[in-house]
Amino acid sequence: MKFLKRNHPLASLPLLSLMVGVVLAQTPTGTILGTLTDQSGAVVPDATVIVTNLGTNRTLSVRTNESGNYVAPLLNPGEYSVTRS
Repeated sequence: MKFLKRNHPLASLPLLSLMVGVVLAQTPTGTILGTLTDQSGAVVPDATVIVTNLGTNRTLSVRTNESGNYVAPLLNPGEYSVTRS
């Protein structure tokens, strides 16, 4: 088996590919999470929640679980509105 010398151009390729993976993994995103309740304070399971970016008008639809909780992950920075559909 042949080994590359330390100053060979291909010797740093594994390190470079590892660094690219680390840089790509650092994305500025956020998450909105909450619990949907009705007017009496009871949780609302299996409901649709719409998360809208007010700057781009882009929407994300998520469902509440049996406890009324919802999670809207991987959101770009910005102002959002959250409504029940």
